[in-house]
Amino acid sequence: MNKENFFKSIWMSIGILLAAYFVLHHVVFMSVVKNIQPSIFSESFSYFSSSLINIPTMLLFFLFTLFFTVNFKKFQWGNFANSKIIKVFVLILAGAIFWEQGFYDYNFYLDSNIVLDKIILLAFFVLIFYNPVFVFLFLFQSLLIWQSNMSPLGSFHWTDIRPAYEILMLFVVFMIVKRFRDVHTNIFILLAITLHAANYFIPGIAKIEISPNSYEWTFLNELNNLFISSYVNGWLGFLSEELIISIAQVLDKTEVLVTVGTMIIQLGALFLLYTKRISIAFFIGFELLHLGIFFASGIFFWAWIIVNLGFIYLVKKLPKESLEFLYSKQTFGVFIAVVLLSPLVYKPVALGWWDARVNTIYDFYATTENGEKIRLNRNYFSPYDTIFTQNRLYYISDEKVATNTYGVIQRDEILYGNLFSTLINYVAKPILGREPSQYKNDSYELYVRLEEAQSVEDVKNITQQYGINYLDKEKKENLREFVKTYFTNYNKVEQKHTWYHKLGAPYHIYDLSAKRLQGGGRISKKLKCIKQILGGIKKKLKLYDLGKKK
Repeated sequence: MNKENFFKSIWMSIGILLAAYFVLHHVVFMSVVKNIQPSIFSESFSYFSSSLINIPTMLLFFLFTLFFTVNFKKFQWGNFANSKIIKVFVLILAGAIFWEQGFYDYNFYLDSNIVLDKIILLAFFVLIFYNPVFVFLFLFQSLLIWQSNMSPLGSFHWTDIRPAYEILMLFVVFMIVKRFRDVHTNIFILLAITLHAANYFIPGIAKIEISPNSYEWTFLNELNNLFISSYVNGWLGFLSEELIISIAQVLDKTEVLVTVGTMIIQLGALFLLYTKRISIAFFIGFELLHLGIFFASGIFFWAWIIVNLGFIYLVKKLPKESLEFLYSKQTFGVFIAVVLLSPLVYKPVALGWWDARVNTIYDFYATTENGEKIRLNRNYFSPYDTIFTQNRLYYISDEKVATNTYGVIQRDEILYGNLFSTLINYVAKPILGREPSQYKNDSYELYVRLEEAQSVEDVKNITQQYGINYLDKEKKENLREFVKTYFTNYNKVEQKHTWYHKLGAPYHIYDLSAKRLQGGGRISKKLKCIKQILGGIKKKLKLYDLGKKK
């Protein structure tokens, strides 16, 4: 196929791939896995085997497996252009997922090390070296492990690992489409880069959308608030308050440079594919952005860093012919169009919020058998650690809360960044005779009010005016049962953590304020959750004894 005809077929191939990706990823794959009942996972020795009891999951597994089995020989690595380079890239992404799940800490809630499922995951990972069809089975197994951790406390972390999952899913879709249509590997690479660029560009747009005049987040958001909030939540907890305040004062004087730099990097992702040098510069810029986020908050997007390294490898190793295609004017136009339409297809997370100086935290205190009272490190609850480090336990208290994790405020409707949801809300719902969802759209107003607050009384009044009462007795009971089960099993297991678990991937959010329990001591029945609201002040407001049913 000559170059002119090749570019004429690009839009058709891309349209088919994006449509197939949307249906198979969002509608079929994720929907089926997410709808598996948590009880299935707790009643079997293997997530893999127990999932097949669920009829939709069983059909998903067997239909896809049958398709790839029948076409096994047609999906050899050697049948792809740039096969060695693509193979290494795919293994880098799969390796990031395996590093996290294959070395999970012992799960005290399920009282299991999920050894069999880790072995199955390892087997599928190794088999990817042999044939790319095993990428599907690897994703299937890893998503089952991920979904099992949704029980019983609800939301499990996804944003920190999603780029690796979604690019691998795009690769699976590419293989399926390639079976019926001659799609060049370069188109997969192009779409993978658009997907990754959208994960940066859309958050940049979101920060503009939450600003009343488009510029407020860039010039008025106080990142030093995030730094202090992360400290009281455990990040850099081994440092003194005096040193933390000194660092925050430096950030206060330089944060405009940081916010402007952040916007340049995120919005600049739209030009990621302009030239090869610019691509590499932006991938390095993304890495610096993640390292800056880690320093300021203890939130570590380590999987995103690995994905960026994978793209740097990809761009550097691609042959001249592929680079000429990727960096042509026609391809750049296609790239921009797909990134701009990404909220409809990829649905990237529109990360944008205000960093207030008031935040609510929940600390767990336990009493050991010898009477020692200790504050539990939130990372100790791994693999549920992100739920506890995010500190979204507002449902246990019957009072209003004005801010979210680390003092975050985000109550605004993001129209473009969440374009798919916008269309559902304002087009689909009215057609179906349903009322569109309403948003407060007062985030900046609340942020300014809290910044101007002069006393604890001011904060209380603002909280009463803007806050939301999230009390949920059912969720509170779930938390109580979780903690009870977790530590009952903890007391039964002799060796809490082994050298094997120390090889695991980094945590998504770090708590360094207290040492993790290493075993050798049992936790008594006295376990309490203490709520605190911190800003310029620190005050214990309420004590909850989760050891007793209320």
